[in-house]
Amino acid sequence: MRFTTPNGANAFEYGHIKNQLLFIKTKAIAWNTTLSATSTTSTNDDIADLQTFIDAIEKELKSNDQSWVLGNGYISIWNKIHRAEEVMLSLMPTEEVIQQALYDESRLKDSNISDRNELISKLRMAVSDLSTESVKYLSKTDDQDLHNPADAQKQSQGSKNISEISSQKQAQGVLKYIRQRINDFNDFRWEGVIRIRNQLIGTALITGIFTFVLLCIPIIQSVNISLIVSAVIFYLVGSITGFFSRLYADSRSPTAVNDYGLSQARLFVIPVLSGFAGIAGIFIRAQLAPVAPTTESLFELSLQNIVVAATFGLSPNLVISALQQKAQGFLNDIESSKPPGQLI
Repeated sequence: MRFTTPNGANAFEYGHIKNQLLFIKTKAIAWNTTLSATSTTSTNDDIADLQTFIDAIEKELKSNDQSWVLGNGYISIWNKIHRAEEVMLSLMPTEEVIQQALYDESRLKDSNISDRNELISKLRMAVSDLSTESVKYLSKTDDQDLHNPADAQKQSQGSKNISEISSQKQAQGVLKYIRQRINDFNDFRWEGVIRIRNQLIGTALITGIFTFVLLCIPIIQSVNISLIVSAVIFYLVGSITGFFSRLYADSRSPTAVNDYGLSQARLFVIPVLSGFAGIAGIFIRAQLAPVAPTTESLFELSLQNIVVAATFGLSPNLVISALQQKAQGFLNDIESSKPPGQLI
């Protein structure tokens, strides 16, 4: 089936993954050529780890199962891509590592990561160990020791010794840790977005099946067809009211992003829940009436009943809005860890 493939379930995300994988593979091929002949055991291990991640990603992209429909497959792929990116920091030349550090600093600066200030401080110290002169390109802070001109001149003199190389390796390790913290922060929140989306879709399916069963019961019992038609009309009134209410709420929400189908899931689940709520409203009104109504009067196609169905059809939006706020919190966290101007 088309939707059980990564390209069929979400073509946009599939294209994004393929582009990132191409970049990683290009780097891996170049490092295999330039580093493997003269590299250390540690470097060879990093190259082997990087190739392992590439092979795992390519294998998973060839799979056809429900994980792509559920969205979990994309999260699994991005986890592997992020691990590969972290390994790449150990293989990049110093100038590229510093470039990546500048990028991560811009992601940390306004992020919602709880200990971002501590991570920024560690990042600045790591950059200082790699190249003291490069610290001047970081954001200004009160810490003047890291970009003291006298220290920069002192550290630029002389050739590299073993301790300096060790210090650079430690600095790269710190930058890998910081990149991993940012990646884990985002991956966890994307998992939350997908979890909410799947909950909505599951709720819609269960409610739809339950509604279908309830409709079959009066048909089997040969109930008057006019009563069934009235019940269907009340269901449609609730569905339409809830659907347009959801459309209005979504039109006032922030600019849409690639949220793995969460927005579509909200629109999918609302008509089902609102229709069921419309029917439930008719029964609740009957229970509150001073005189118990007959079956015919219960489903009487009157303006009063239509208003009740429409009013109760709005109620599922309260639940959906609560879930939307939770999902929006995840999306806001993800957006906070992006550089200024970069979309999710």
